[in-house]
Amino acid sequence: MSSVPTDFDIVILGAGPVGQSCALLLALHWSDPARIAIVDAKPAADSARDPRTLALSYGSRQLLERIHAWPQDVVTPIETIHISHRGHFGRTLIRHDEYGLPALGYTASYGALLAALQTRLEASGIDIRRPVKATACTEADDGVRIDTDHGPLTAQLAIHAEGGLFGQPSDADVQRDFAQQAIVSVVQCDRAQTHTAFERFTAQGPLALLPVQQGYALVWCCAPERAHTLRSCPEAEFLAALQNEFGQRVGRFAAVAARHAFPLGMNVHATLTQGRSVRIGNAAQTLHPVAGQGLNLGLRDALTLVNALEQSPSPEQALQEYTKQRQLDRGVTSQATGLLARLFVGNPWATAALAGAGLTLLDLAPTLKKPLAQQMMFGQR
Repeated sequence: MSSVPTDFDIVILGAGPVGQSCALLLALHWSDPARIAIVDAKPAADSARDPRTLALSYGSRQLLERIHAWPQDVVTPIETIHISHRGHFGRTLIRHDEYGLPALGYTASYGALLAALQTRLEASGIDIRRPVKATACTEADDGVRIDTDHGPLTAQLAIHAEGGLFGQPSDADVQRDFAQQAIVSVVQCDRAQTHTAFERFTAQGPLALLPVQQGYALVWCCAPERAHTLRSCPEAEFLAALQNEFGQRVGRFAAVAARHAFPLGMNVHATLTQGRSVRIGNAAQTLHPVAGQGLNLGLRDALTLVNALEQSPSPEQALQEYTKQRQLDRGVTSQATGLLARLFVGNPWATAALAGAGLTLLDLAPTLKKPLAQQMMFGQR
């Protein structure tokens, strides 16, 4: 009877989309799949029940296609993004054909993306350990030791990809509570605009409608007290409130699925590496969902790390290069999403009016709009 391996080149802590994508990239470019382990405390079935809809940039599609995990049959393309501010003139449109791309981005359910990744992972030869809880990660000779509730593992490198929602315990250097919660659900309307996503800024926070195969995925950010009311009120009352906030651009809202609420904030780690341990994805930063950049930023973390490992003569030099290369993209994305989350909230009329004028100017000036679109699709490169 063969013994269970306990020594690896790399152990990845966290089997969410970023951790699994990183494992598959490593197997493709850097290491024997059998020398990679991925550890997660949750059973796979628990993770697949996450109710959120994900916004995937065009750059994320390219990465997922590289590892043969693009869920083509269950994604919905976003060809136009409509940005507006409730109660004020001004709006901007970002269209895919302005950039010569088939789509600006895509939507997929969390479960559908995980299913595509897990299918690839199970066929790859990567060692999957779940449910297994990591209890400590410490430096050891020429590597790291990961203690788990199923015994210790050793590796040359530990990649922290675990993480979750804002509000969970964190030792991040920057921690900001936006005093908002997100109501997430799926809504039906009678005049859907196929392949158009809406980002509407309101006095309490942004409201997004993302096209999915069955209507629109809703992400409605508002004060916690209002979120509690919206989550528990009768369906007709909820739909009337949504209609009042969003207006008539997609006609009448007719139905809403189960409603869930999540706290919103931002955690950002200034230091990404310590010894032979490195952070990516939500282990490195947790962002506000405005503009849907969190997962896309995490996937860029994974790709940059794997490229650095492939091109550097030692893990230490690879981690130094990873830190240097991620500084600009992480800084721009975290600051931009933080600004957008707060920009219109509680602002006086004059500031809000200027913001509305800014949306009009953005729509009229391609030289201003292009950097915004490029950041959303590909990040800072």
